[in-house]
Amino acid sequence: EARVALLDQQARTERVDPRWSGPATAQIQALFSGDKLTGSTLRDATCQATLCRIEVDHRDALALDRFLGEFPARLGWNTNSYAQTVTHEDGSATLVLYLSREGYRLPRPGV
Repeated sequence: EARVALLDQQARTERVDPRWSGPATAQIQALFSGDKLTGSTLRDATCQATLCRIEVDHRDALALDRFLGEFPARLGWNTNSYAQTVTHEDGSATLVLYLSREGYRLPRPGV
């Protein structure tokens, strides 16, 4: 929980680098157009200067597994990531994914 709190804090407070954050956010959003990631719906994507926070709803565990297998390859970034998944009573799931900008690391508690 400390790691998620730290990542959320950075996502809220980090300055925006418009040369990177706008195109990075647009690239993430484009991956959800059409039926490329069937069963997964982008709820939110926000990129700052060195970090993106992506929130995705999945209709079931199969959609979540497919997303985890396909999204990184489709995005094509050489990045560090951290994910937190909440599974709902109806079998659907929400994934919060944190991605670092290429050349940067994700913040870690106590470091």
